[in-house]
Amino acid sequence: MLVKSREQLVQILSERNIDFTNSPKGIEDLWNEIESGESSLMILNDGSLRRITHVILVKVFSPDGEKILTEVEQSYKNGIVRNRNIQSIAEKMVLGEEPLDTAERGLKEELGINPELCSIKPILHNNNLPTPSSAYTGIESIYVVHNFHVIVPESQYKPSYIEEDSKKITTFKLV
Repeated sequence: MLVKSREQLVQILSERNIDFTNSPKGIEDLWNEIESGESSLMILNDGSLRRITHVILVKVFSPDGEKILTEVEQSYKNGIVRNRNIQSIAEKMVLGEEPLDTAERGLKEELGINPELCSIKPILHNNNLPTPSSAYTGIESIYVVHNFHVIVPESQYKPSYIEEDSKKITTFKLV
């Protein structure tokens, strides 16, 4: 089923008693993902919901290859803090984007790194099994994952990076 409006999304969630009150993300976030093409929402035969998202994971290495960038924490403006310890940056593909385009966008947006100066290599593409969403309580997600490795050149290297947007602050460190 194609979700055509925010109101329809609210109705679908309400009919299933799905409440994002204690979730890091809310209805507006999910609607924005659906509207932009970052995610799609399926209603399964049993009436449950499944969110499908193509995710690009970029493992970032220091110039000498000795350190790996680790996402340490996400602090949301609503007070929720997610300790992460994830050794990659993650971006959702949007409609019309290729995996490499998404990886390059992630380097620019999350770290402020110029991807044209980096060595970017595709590693592996795999499909994951449905898992409960850590961002949207009550919805299972399937993440179609595309992996890349990047070596950051000396000119772009910093021991830590901070990404801040209107909803959260994300902290990354090379360890």
